[in-house]
Amino acid sequence: MASAGTLTNPVPSPPSPLPASDGNQPNAMPLRLTAARGGVGIELYETWSAGPLQLSELEWTLPGLAFPVDLSGGVREFRHRRGQLQHVRLDFELNALARWLNRRWRHALGGLSAPVAVWGLPSGVGVGVQGQAGVLAFDCLWAPDGERARWVVSSPRGVLDTGALPIISIMTLLDSAIAKFGTRRGRIVELADAAYKLLSEFLPPLGVRVPDTRGTWWSEMLVQNERASVRLGTTPRAGALGIAAVRQLELAQLIIEADDALVAGKSEDARNGYLEALERAPRHPELCLSVAAIDKDYAERAEAALGLLVESLPATTFGLVGAELLVEVGDEAGAELAIAQFAAQESFAPVAARAWLRLSERCSEPLRKLQALDRALGCSPRDVRARRARFQLRQHQGDVNGALADAEQLEALEQGSLNKHRVLLEAARVLEASGYVGPARRLFERALRYHPTDPVATLGLAKAFAREGNAGRGLVLLQRSAQRCTDEDPAYSEIQLELGRALAQTVGDYAAAIARVRRVNGAPQFVVEARLLEARWRIVLGDVAGANIAFARMREAIELAQLPDVGWAQWLHEAGAWSRQNGELRVAERYLALAERVRPNLPGVRRELRAVANELTERGRAEKSPGHAFESVQSDAPAELVDDAHETSEALEQPVDPEERAERLKSEFLARGRLDDDDFATLLDDLLQLGRGTELLALMLGRYEDAQGVERDDLRHELMQVLTRLAEQAERSGASDDAGLYRMQLDVVSRERS
Repeated sequence: MASAGTLTNPVPSPPSPLPASDGNQPNAMPLRLTAARGGVGIELYETWSAGPLQLSELEWTLPGLAFPVDLSGGVREFRHRRGQLQHVRLDFELNALARWLNRRWRHALGGLSAPVAVWGLPSGVGVGVQGQAGVLAFDCLWAPDGERARWVVSSPRGVLDTGALPIISIMTLLDSAIAKFGTRRGRIVELADAAYKLLSEFLPPLGVRVPDTRGTWWSEMLVQNERASVRLGTTPRAGALGIAAVRQLELAQLIIEADDALVAGKSEDARNGYLEALERAPRHPELCLSVAAIDKDYAERAEAALGLLVESLPATTFGLVGAELLVEVGDEAGAELAIAQFAAQESFAPVAARAWLRLSERCSEPLRKLQALDRALGCSPRDVRARRARFQLRQHQGDVNGALADAEQLEALEQGSLNKHRVLLEAARVLEASGYVGPARRLFERALRYHPTDPVATLGLAKAFAREGNAGRGLVLLQRSAQRCTDEDPAYSEIQLELGRALAQTVGDYAAAIARVRRVNGAPQFVVEARLLEARWRIVLGDVAGANIAFARMREAIELAQLPDVGWAQWLHEAGAWSRQNGELRVAERYLALAERVRPNLPGVRRELRAVANELTERGRAEKSPGHAFESVQSDAPAELVDDAHETSEALEQPVDPEERAERLKSEFLARGRLDDDDFATLLDDLLQLGRGTELLALMLGRYEDAQGVERDDLRHELMQVLTRLAEQAERSGASDDAGLYRMQLDVVSRERS
């Protein structure tokens, strides 16, 4: 800058930075004295950075100084004088601003899934945010007012899992970003005394007094080559506001109260505010959109909301809101056109992709779903949700090669071996459940590359080998997997179940297979199947009593599970038919009745149940036939004696139904864990009379195996009593094999006591 007047000591050249003083100035700012227009001033001669901002130009004058003046002390001599700001230029890299926002918004939208994106606009910047719970994008237009730095939010858009309006989350994010140095009202963000606060960050740490910033004006913002700059000076800048900013300011000032009500959760108050603004600015497209965005979540308002939109512009010009309303009224083609127009104009590709994904979720036709997902991935190939949705749809439609391609893309998108393993394992299990064994095997093998010792992936690969006919290799893998997991592992029960099945089917070792499935516990679906397989294999080994117990434990697990039928009714039918074949009619009746309850109208169950009922009726008649002799004796007795006998019998208490009493006592036993001695003896007598002794044995064995300490000792006597009575009953009926098994079990329990 050209000097004027007389300088006692000219400004040194080249200039030297202001020296540090007493540790209060760790980073020196390069300042120097200037002389111009008959006065003295201070200016910055090198760029100085703070956060995302760069102070590239700074100049202030020192009023009240007249020449001649001694300048030999340099800036230090004048640093405490109050100056008048003349000129400031601020620059910021868009990438630096994005990093700054990223630190402040790292927990936004359920946690960021990608870095915050910032891009330049003719009169501001665009911002994009991707989180685990959705994506957002908006424009911040530069709209200064004299010395007040001001921004206005424009074009809020996004897709959130919660279904909330994007503008609410956007204004909440802005509140968190400017909390320390600015305020927000509606869509207007204002940084009051921005220049003074900014210079207060730079100058006081250097021991330099902040100049007076009053009477300065902000200029327009220039964005070029990923860099934005703005100036503040004493010359009024009439062209600081762009046309888009002026238009958006008019809208923002019209709906300040409505926007603030929306952020506060008062959606009806906000809607009323938007409607009042719409009366003052009729058919304003953005006001119509604000009302429709609230009404779209109410099915009864969909038609009215769509009508409100088309009063200003065609519904297809209103992006995702217009698309959702069009789908609501059944116009999927119109919705597709609305999203296509929106995506073509969208600057932030993840928002466009998520809009296509939302449309795919609303479409009913599979072809339109697939087309929407293709368009979503065309906009943003890295969108994990769209990729996963297309994988699911492709495998459901039988496009296995396409599904595999999507699974490999999901693998590539993940960071870290454990995440890649998780993605591949999920995809493999989906394909396995759909019956695509070969493709599932390929993905299980890829998953094991990242986590070679994972028992779940090993289990999946073993099952795939077994279904492909390579049962030997599958058995080896299952044994390896069983060795690597404990009973606390989530996959423990499934591994034991599959290993037991492999031992039975591959090598025919049913005893070892039974030992494996008896370890299954936890999830009902595994426990029920394990008891079924145990019963089947015991039947193969000729262990009838053991099969009875296993079937009974299967039924008990089904009763306790209270879950939808997953094949259980068919298994109960099988148990009922087998029990009927072995003469256990009451037991068969319970199996079949439960099967009917679990899955009504299962073919064959009702017919089998009627057959069992008929056989029970015939058996009852046969058991009552010896009583006819007594009746004939009664008929020959004198009438007086007969009358006395009738009177006596009527005076007696009505007999109790043994089955009803057994059910009551059994329920009490299940609830309390034990019964009084008399009640337990009654329950045992009733169940033996009803032919359901093995049911009580299964119940007792289950309790006994789970019991510990004193409780186990208390149950041992009752268990021995049950086994003794069952052995005696089997011997009387001529079932010597069953009696031997009961005696063997009794011997085992007795030895444990000793």
